[in-house]
Amino acid sequence: MRYQGKIIKWQDDKGFGFVRATNDSKDVFLHISDIHRLNKRPEVNEQISYELIKDDRGRFRATHVAYLTKSANVNRIEQPPKLSSAFLAFILIFFILVIERTLKGVLPVTFTLMLFGANLLLFLYYYQDKTS
Repeated sequence: MRYQGKIIKWQDDKGFGFVRATNDSKDVFLHISDIHRLNKRPEVNEQISYELIKDDRGRFRATHVAYLTKSANVNRIEQPPKLSSAFLAFILIFFILVIERTLKGVLPVTFTLMLFGANLLLFLYYYQDKTS
């Protein structure tokens, strides 16, 4: 069951605080890791919705937390950083040198294949992470 409430206390340096349901006077523990799609840092008096679970000691804890109020920070679309042409040139030169050294026999072919394979694998993992 989902509850609605507001954050009544937040310790940003420690990453936790307390939330109070609108129809209840009990304070419930809230940890930053329980906030779904953390677009911004939580603030006092912010309206949220959440589910309740009991921790190992039998205390209630807010989980699957979502913001109810929209703020400028949540709606702002951030542009990805632009890669400088100098950085792209460095990457291109690096890979050209690796291929050239491999063709001359200075670097083993298995090293070059592992290097390209690892880069491809990391790129695909990054792409999947950013598109999900």
